Amino acid sequence: MADQVAKSDLDESTAPVFPFLSVFGKQLGISPLIIGSINAILPILILIVKPIFGFIMDYFQTWRKVIFLMLLAIGNICYITILFLPPLPGPILSEHHFQNVSCKILSRCNMKYHASAIASCNGTKDTMCHWICENTNFSTQLSFHADQNKAIISPDTTCLLNISKISLCQGNLTNNYNCNVICDNFKDDQCLYTSATFWSFVVLMCIGEIGFYVFISISDAFCFVILGQDKRLKYGKQRLWGAIHEIILNGGNLPVHKNTVM
Repeated sequence: MADQVAKSDLDESTAPVFPFLSVFGKQLGISPLIIGSINAILPILILIVKPIFGFIMDYFQTWRKVIFLMLLAIGNICYITILFLPPLPGPILSEHHFQNVSCKILSRCNMKYHASAIASCNGTKDTMCHWICENTNFSTQLSFHADQNKAIISPDTTCLLNISKISLCQGNLTNNYNCNVICDNFKDDQCLYTSATFWSFVVLMCIGEIGFYVFISISDAFCFVILGQDKRLKYGKQRLWGAIHEIILNGGNLPVHKNTVM
């Protein structure tokens, strides 16, 4: 039973990781479509890799335990490394709402410099912002400068991109602080999906999940080895006790004897 207990422990320890990988990817700026595409491709990769590792385990029988532990270590290292991936340069739009702001105080962007900054992916980020004012409502594009950690709207950190709205900001609004602003997510897909951060996240996520599922399959094979030729028909009971162990861990009410051997 020790094999199934260890396997259940692994399930319990990694189960909270999988849902939060998508959440962490969203924090990096990865769109739900891309996250979903990665999760859709993973089962295909796992289907391909499992037979390969099965062949490796059969060929290097004397190294099976080493390979088994290496898979476990590599998967855990990948998950831990994801937490230390560097964020993309530039401001983070932690809050989409800004209060008591007027675009009258904002200057027009230097379009030549702006185009160069966007092309170089130095952290300058653009987004569409919707202004809700006393006398009028409108939307205009803003560019947030790269040298800030948290996006704020001010003359030193933001400039206007939509030229047609500049006259509205400077002419029709007499009160400098009479607008509430709601900004969309940053439009930095080009920089994100060509960055080392994005591809490191994809590679680490794939290796971690593939290593985990291959580890689970190999643990079943080890279970057969532990049972031996004469007791292989007891594998169903082994799986049953593993499931019971997992239920107990989920409930957290009953003790688990990890040194029990069937």
